[in-house]
Amino acid sequence: MQALAMHLGHQSQRLVLNCLWTLRNLSDAATKQDNVDGLLQGLVQLLGSSDINVVTCAAGILSNMTCNNHRNKVTVCQVGGIEALVRAIIQAGDREEITEPAVCALRHLTSRHPEAEMAQNAVRLHYGLQVIVKLLHPPSRWPLIKAVIGLIRNLALCTANHAPLREHGAIPRLVQLLIKAYQDTQRQRSSVASSNSQIAYVDGVRMEEIVEGTVGALHILAREAHNRAIIRGLNVIPVFVQ
Repeated sequence: MQALAMHLGHQSQRLVLNCLWTLRNLSDAATKQDNVDGLLQGLVQLLGSSDINVVTCAAGILSNMTCNNHRNKVTVCQVGGIEALVRAIIQAGDREEITEPAVCALRHLTSRHPEAEMAQNAVRLHYGLQVIVKLLHPPSRWPLIKAVIGLIRNLALCTANHAPLREHGAIPRLVQLLIKAYQDTQRQRSSVASSNSQIAYVDGVRMEEIVEGTVGALHILAREAHNRAIIRGLNVIPVFVQ
């Protein structure tokens, strides 16, 4: 991986892309690699590329390499990774091949490491909250929505994010997604019981995962009094009870 990383600044775009594709394939298995600080810094820089394929690969590799790796998380935060990922998400628009891995990387970077609180603040300071909440809405598909829900849960651990998340409409949308996903799971359970069919996945996501994620995010958001009032006003308590 270090050898491939040496070529990421090469003038040949084709060589850079081939290195990136190879790195992305390797990065699934490379979550415990050492001496990758230079690679991580290079990937953060490549998030600013004008080539969609380069940004897609860089985001995917960063997502894989920040999964359950404290050292890599700290390194990416220290070299400006939060700002670069937020900017990549803003510029990507509806391109889920970029937004999904970038959101997953942010989700990893905003939890369970020494710089996590800094990262939670940095997403807000770089104007990321509005675009992240927007990704909870169509045309986003379920894998992206699931990742965004997990990211919002982490962002809500920072009290300074509560008001802006509320102002951007995160709470009603999370409740809407919870109710829809819960109703879907109930329908699926009754059809599984009656026809012995399998639990359905939608784009590879089980609706139970959406229920779990939205409840988790609302649980953290409900630490704040204004948020509690909004949640109570959305008639979601019966769903929590069920």
